[in-house]
Amino acid sequence: MIVPPSIRGADGDLPDEITVLVNKSTLLECQVDGSPTPKISWIKDSQPLTPDNTHRLLSNGRTLQ
Repeated sequence: MIVPPSIRGADGDLPDEITVLVNKSTLLECQVDGSPTPKISWIKDSQPLTPDNTHRLLSNGRTLQ
């Protein structure tokens, strides 16, 4: 059975904006449901984020650190 994707934040709500201070870290979590399981992509400034010294993808892409 095909189920449309749904997206929610870690606390069940999607924030409109998150502010992080320079040189500080944060975790952003994305919870998805659907069938087939949706693929998560993180985008910044219209470009896909890839893991590097600044960005880490955890939990099979569900968490951005």
